[in-house]
Amino acid sequence: MTRHVYGFEDRYLTTLADLNKQQSLKVLISQAKKIWQKHYSGSRAIPTIKFGKGDSSLGRPLSYTLGYSEIVLCPKQRNLLTLIHELVHAIGPCQHGRNFVKVYVTILDDFVKDKHVMNKIHNEFSNHHKRLYNRHYK
Repeated sequence: MTRHVYGFEDRYLTTLADLNKQQSLKVLISQAKKIWQKHYSGSRAIPTIKFGKGDSSLGRPLSYTLGYSEIVLCPKQRNLLTLIHELVHAIGPCQHGRNFVKVYVTILDDFVKDKHVMNKIHNEFSNHHKRLYNRHYK
């Protein structure tokens, strides 16, 4: 499932300039607080968000979420798209699966203002990642 999520991000979501613009830590933390407040209903505190080197175990630096407590954003991934992806891990569905994609797309709906683009995202997942995504799945 992981390769499907990463593949979709690499092929499609990385082309959305607003989501991929590099941001300051202050801006990203502010966005994270809004996302957390709207999409997380449990009792855990929002994870600490910081800039770091990332994890290079796959041959290139990648941002990561450490449990539910910390998000590390590596260089070139200090953007809203990566923050949303890592926050979804912290919100609950740690593994890339159906629940992960459901929460991910729900949050993306808040940030992708162009409904034509959002429909393309829904259609891409519906048509090419049926095992991962059903827009009516609850």
